[in-house]
Amino acid sequence: MSISKEPLEQRPTFTEEQKKRMTSLIFKDDGVLSQLHQAQKDRKDGISTYSDSEEEFAKLLDEVGNENK
Repeated sequence: MSISKEPLEQRPTFTEEQKKRMTSLIFKDDGVLSQLHQAQKDRKDGISTYSDSEEEFAKLLDEVGNENK
């Protein structure tokens, strides 16, 4: 993954609708879902690789679950 070195004012901006559509597409991707499920399993097994916050991780999984209903 490369990080853009463009000044913030030159980076593209997205509308709220575009952000929602991109988020929906991302969370419907089998590869993304597989990684999230593996992260959830790892966390249950005591391996935390997503974040140090149980609440953040639970919120992410909840949001993904709601996207896929």
